[in-house]
Amino acid sequence: MTGTEQQVAERLQALAARAGDGDPAAVLAHVAAAERDRRRRAAGWTAGAVVAVLAVLAGVVVDGVTGDQPPAAVDDRGRPALYVLPPRGEVAADQEFRVRLAARSWTGHDAARDPRFTEPADRRVVYAADVPGRHRWAVVVGRVGGTWAYAWFAGPAGAAPGELELAAPVASLEPSAPLALMDVTASPAPLVLLGLPGDRADWSPGLDRAPDGRLVRSRTGLPVVDGVPTGAVPAPIAWNSGEVRLLRGGSATVVQLVTTGAPPGPEVVWGDHSPDPAVLAACLASLGIRMDLAPDGSVIRIVTGGDQLSSAEQAVRDAAEAHCQALATGGG
Repeated sequence: MTGTEQQVAERLQALAARAGDGDPAAVLAHVAAAERDRRRRAAGWTAGAVVAVLAVLAGVVVDGVTGDQPPAAVDDRGRPALYVLPPRGEVAADQEFRVRLAARSWTGHDAARDPRFTEPADRRVVYAADVPGRHRWAVVVGRVGGTWAYAWFAGPAGAAPGELELAAPVASLEPSAPLALMDVTASPAPLVLLGLPGDRADWSPGLDRAPDGRLVRSRTGLPVVDGVPTGAVPAPIAWNSGEVRLLRGGSATVVQLVTTGAPPGPEVVWGDHSPDPAVLAACLASLGIRMDLAPDGSVIRIVTGGDQLSSAEQAVRDAAEAHCQALATGGG
């Protein structure tokens, strides 16, 4: 074993020790959280008592939906259905709350990065509720020229409109697509899917390896609270491994997930200089990853051989790869 390989092995052992009790699930949860946090930094980045805290139930899938035919994605004036529908969530029943929140400026917040979406007109609160984990969430939609944008506000349960802050960057609203929102600060994590009346949803935190070696997904259906699929679910096992599906009209469609919060977990100690290509290449090679350099000096990583990984296996590899990057910058 080379010196670099030994360092990687020691780092993974340290990660396991910090996860506590030698529980593999705890180890994987912690290393996955560390990797998600690393990638965010690198990129610059109780729905009342009736809401159940969901457990992972293998094979539990909601098949289809019932109820009336949902409205069209946009009305005859081009307004998204999410905008014209009555506001949902128990907090949204408070008209004064809605008026005060709709008047909140979208500027002056770290998450309001795009000047196109800073002060939309015709703003309307479309959702406001206390969700699992003692959070209060609200979504405001407004018109910006010929398009629509939404702002996701969050704070502690019971917060007044002035105490809520933007939870994610203001973004454009796709009229036909639902909003799937999750806070990954802790597991179980609150998850809300804002779609049309009658919509349902299910959640999978990652790919599991079955006893026969196949990769499978277990799925958990979300309870519907005030017409909105809402629940507390296991956080994603590895970076981008989670999958939320919209269940509408007998079909299931994977939708984009918007997240907020920094996941807990061990920190990777970064050095104070650019990665040393030789150190990085040697360390990655110990993981079965070949490193090439593009003409502009950026790293091209190529996984050499091996089958597709489960999300838990990917979390371990991601944590080891993050440590390689840290070693190459003089950290560890």
